[in-house]
Amino acid sequence: HIMETGVIPELKTRFSLPPLLHRTFHTEGIPESELMGIIRAWEEALPQEISLAYLPSAGRVKLRLSCLNQDGTGQQLMDQAEHHLREVLGGEIFGTDKERLEEVVVRLMIEKEYTLATAESCTGGLLAQRITSVPGASAAFLGGMVSYDNSIKIRQLGVPPAYIQQFGAVSKEVVEAMAEGARSITGADYALSSSGVAGPGGGTPEKPVGMVWIGLASPEGTYSKCFRFGSTREGNVLRATQSALNLLRKHLIGMPWTENFWENTP
Repeated sequence: HIMETGVIPELKTRFSLPPLLHRTFHTEGIPESELMGIIRAWEEALPQEISLAYLPSAGRVKLRLSCLNQDGTGQQLMDQAEHHLREVLGGEIFGTDKERLEEVVVRLMIEKEYTLATAESCTGGLLAQRITSVPGASAAFLGGMVSYDNSIKIRQLGVPPAYIQQFGAVSKEVVEAMAEGARSITGADYALSSSGVAGPGGGTPEKPVGMVWIGLASPEGTYSKCFRFGSTREGNVLRATQSALNLLRKHLIGMPWTENFWENTP
């Protein structure tokens, strides 16, 4: 507060400071090292007036461009850099600046007049919470269920008991049945589901901590994808919700997500 209301205004009165322009682009699910390789040629071609910063967090990398607008051409240079970056990354950029992934998904759902439901296990309701944190989400989100215990998966979502007995709760078969059950019960156009080993305990050699299945039931069919995250419970839950939202986003924009080479998929 002191910097914003006191120091910075005083500096502006004493010195002629050219405006510093910033623009941030959000990517999800691409490790920083892989992203650097993908955009290396673009980065090397940036004009000297523009600097690039990689800002990684759990499952996400932000790319921040900065430019001193000394001669008034900074905005044009930033526009050109953005245009070329989008040519390289395309739909892997889900938002800019302070835009959140859940805001992007809700906006797409509303624009396309689709509805959504959720069936969560390992994410414990966080997926629904993130969606409903967006103002106006009620126009697209119908509801969700936290089916933490297998009995709820069976009784409420209609998951066949044989699936759980044969494949286990953390499996392609169960997570797809959960999504189909949520879509059937609510009448939603789309349904997302999650089932995994959040940790820190409960893992096995076959299903280690951090293994999460995400399911998507849609008018086009039912799909699922397995992810391998980390060892921390909070991080695994957060990354599972991010991955679920991003898979839905990619489906809505017609972008394939089943065979991304940078994702650690068994």
